[in-house]
Amino acid sequence: RFLHKMARVKCEKYDVMEVVKAIKDWAATKPPNFDIPRLNRAAFHDAADYNKWTGQGGPDGNLVMGQEAFYGQSHGLPMMVKSSLSQFKKQFGEALSWADLLQIAGMVATEIAGGPKFEEYGFEPGRIDNPTSASLDGLLPNAGDLANMNTNRDFWFRAGFDDHEIVASMGAHTLGGSVTGDFTSTPDDFNNQYFKNLLKFEEPDCCARTLEGGFTQLPTDRALLTDPTTRKLVELYASDQTAWFADYVKAIRKMSLFGRDTSVKWCAYA
Repeated sequence: RFLHKMARVKCEKYDVMEVVKAIKDWAATKPPNFDIPRLNRAAFHDAADYNKWTGQGGPDGNLVMGQEAFYGQSHGLPMMVKSSLSQFKKQFGEALSWADLLQIAGMVATEIAGGPKFEEYGFEPGRIDNPTSASLDGLLPNAGDLANMNTNRDFWFRAGFDDHEIVASMGAHTLGGSVTGDFTSTPDDFNNQYFKNLLKFEEPDCCARTLEGGFTQLPTDRALLTDPTTRKLVELYASDQTAWFADYVKAIRKMSLFGRDTSVKWCAYA
């Protein structure tokens, strides 16, 4: 489908690296509301609902400002984001959109956790918040018992990812956990333990052995081992963290640009 490109809007420019510095300075004080896994996840939730066929969703700030804040898939993220990041909206004013701030904060939080440096993403500012245009609830991956590699691909192909990008981005599950526990023994550290655990606790049915080991995994995670292509990538990333970091940066940069000029209106800086 041909998606009509939206005209860009003249905006006041802000200093991206000043925002990065402000977030790092705040994080260094170890405030109780600096939640690395949730900041990473908020960036994902705001961007990954993009539909390349209908031209809906993408990193547009709707997770905080609009209808998506009330979706079940948001899991309380909007409240956490406002508690953590509103200070930077006040500091940098209207020039800094929620859409940009969510993506910046996710990348910075990942760096602080030991992941790739912010500069490696080649971040491009300019997203304009859209509180009125939201994608449908339930467009993020279904992590329930019926999830498999087909449902993973149904979601990610719609958003514009290929198998390589699917596996690389899902490695973010090395951070945090679910209601049943943490994904790894180092839930605030960005490392390739997620991929190592997938192989170490492999089993026919998800996920009794994993839980006995003190971790949790989702059917969407286990599904990566059921397909030869994605399994090969899991094995690569489990053995080579540097390769994973490089591919993760490429995937997350691409996700941060979902819908540019089609579903997400962008600035034209002078």
